[in-house]
Amino acid sequence: MTEELQNEPKTIGLSQETKAKLDRLKTDNHFSQMQDAYKFAVGLALASGAISPPLKNTITIFGSGDLDQDRSLYEVVKALRTDKDEPVYKTIERLADWGVQELFAQTEAGSIHFSSILGAVAQAKERIV
Repeated sequence: MTEELQNEPKTIGLSQETKAKLDRLKTDNHFSQMQDAYKFAVGLALASGAISPPLKNTITIFGSGDLDQDRSLYEVVKALRTDKDEPVYKTIERLADWGVQELFAQTEAGSIHFSSILGAVAQAKERIV
């Protein structure tokens, strides 16, 4: 393991309030797995250019190695983040927190608009490439 990864948290999570919303995204069948919803939320936040402020108290949900087995999420966030002093997996928590809040707000307004989200992701990808 590289020194860089040794300084990373071994577990990641969300705030208690957002964890409850993540649970609802799964139990209401918007996502079949909580891991899928968590990763999608990170992608949504990245595509939106949004992030939650630093999280004070988080509830552990996943081992970082279980959520990100090939470290692709780690590498993408590492390349795109602006705060180079914060551990990458802490940045991922903040991105997920914002994304889950946004996804849940869409369910409260009726449903998640996956086509709009994917369109925004495509536009964001064009800006990056």
